Amino acid sequence: MNPTRGRKRKASIPLKITAGNSGAIDVEANTASNAPSEDVLKGGGYVFSKQSVVSVLQDLECAVCKDIQGEEVVRSCCANAQCTVINYICKKHTEGPAVLNQNRCLMCQTTGVTYDPDKAVSRLLSSVFVDCPKEGCSTRMTASQLKQHLERECEKNVIKCGETRVRPLKASQDHAADCRSRKCFNHIEDPELGSFGCTWEGNVVDLPNHDYEARRLFCSHSVQELINSYKPIECLARSGGRASSPGQMSRQYMLAVRNFSADERSRLRSIINSSPRLRARAWKFVKVASFMDFAFPYTLNDVVVLPSSFLAQHDESEAAVTLLHESFHIDQRAHQPKFDKFYERKWGYVRPKRLTIPGSIWKRTVTDPDAPDIKWVKAMNGAYWWTVLHLPDERSRPIAVAYMCKQTRPGHFVVTRERRPLTSLKEYVTIRVYESSYRTRP
Repeated sequence: MNPTRGRKRKASIPLKITAGNSGAIDVEANTASNAPSEDVLKGGGYVFSKQSVVSVLQDLECAVCKDIQGEEVVRSCCANAQCTVINYICKKHTEGPAVLNQNRCLMCQTTGVTYDPDKAVSRLLSSVFVDCPKEGCSTRMTASQLKQHLERECEKNVIKCGETRVRPLKASQDHAADCRSRKCFNHIEDPELGSFGCTWEGNVVDLPNHDYEARRLFCSHSVQELINSYKPIECLARSGGRASSPGQMSRQYMLAVRNFSADERSRLRSIINSSPRLRARAWKFVKVASFMDFAFPYTLNDVVVLPSSFLAQHDESEAAVTLLHESFHIDQRAHQPKFDKFYERKWGYVRPKRLTIPGSIWKRTVTDPDAPDIKWVKAMNGAYWWTVLHLPDERSRPIAVAYMCKQTRPGHFVVTRERRPLTSLKEYVTIRVYESSYRTRP
């Protein structure tokens, strides 16, 4: 028989707190016999129940990983007034592609949850003792000391790296400084499709600031469709002989992306500020190596692509005119139906119902990223002309030409082999855009 059955559980022992003359706080149990010393925690002039402290610490476990890892934590605040649950969560779970970014309460699933930092709890949890996770190391330390231990002190923390320039086993702190084998998280290796995505490879320190945003432009569906339209001879010419197919061109674009230097950024800001029309726009720029795309500036989506030699070869006024020209193409792409009417009514272009282009001519045409739609003809000099970029061979830069067209019946045209340099057609050269004379076509 249990002698305590049926009896009331003893109430918690109240504490008597008094302030002494020195300002210190004395804590004592308001009972004749104090609790055993092994059941209490003393510190800072306070005495706590060890069992209660452990219970509170368990309440501070991360609601996601169900552990106390000594990392920075945040406190979830639910927007639902009926939900009284308070969750502490490792901050890392609320960043990046985490599920918690959806801002749903873990308990009631209400949206609108916010995550507020809790420095006091973070500081408390960082004092939890942990063992070194490396096999063979028996060091025990606080969670806040673990990172420094692994990076600078742990003799068992070595890394096997596949990079040929780093010896097979190397202390982690030295390896982290030298290793350049880290790949972008958007690089994908597929056994059937091969490797694709971002081709950046380098040191982990540079990973957050690498030029993924610029590379991602060339991975977009619209740009990939454009690249897929490139012909073999065009791929060779555009890449300086480095690619002969659209797939190889995609990789070359990834490799050709460059970062703008601080001086180049400053010059671009100065160029934009030189004109009210330029200042009125939001600009996006991507820099690529000058061996790509004949070192021409052009636009993709709402981005201006500049060759690496552009700013060095143009003064401020020339660069401003080029940006003004490229901004026209961005507007054109964003409002294509309106521009189609503009071409027909103001510039006299005709959209053929059918345009027949000989294969020998077609394979020498170059896709213009600013104006990929080439199914237009224009009446000039008493005839219809088809304007296009022509590539003499894979080692040459394209030239703008006009092929004479023969109209077989209303709306039906056949491109002939008779051609002229586009600049020789006076009616074309005098087309004006933004009050400046440009050699422009749809």
